[in-house]
Amino acid sequence: MRQLKIALAQLRSNLYDKNKNLKRVFGTMEAAKDQGADFVLFPELFLTGFLLNEQVEELAESVEGELITKVKKCAKELQIGVILGFPERHHFKIYNSAVFINKKGEIVGT
Repeated sequence: MRQLKIALAQLRSNLYDKNKNLKRVFGTMEAAKDQGADFVLFPELFLTGFLLNEQVEELAESVEGELITKVKKCAKELQIGVILGFPERHHFKIYNSAVFINKKGEIVGT
């Protein structure tokens, strides 16, 4: 039976600062890979911070959005899976979602 190593990223995110949080995601993915992890799991709404209130509309993006696309590319390059929380815009609604990206950089589900 193959073992699966999951890194739990218990980190504080910067409220409303997706780009700064994205840099932390990349660094954490790289550190987790260096320690032999197969997947890294981030906290709920890590990409934007948790208390969004009225800013949720402007911070939400689809799974095809720019930042999730960058995470997919990083996952593929590092060959590490990632589960990342973010406010998802889907069919004109906003969801508190997590995207599951495999080691090939493919979205497995949300």
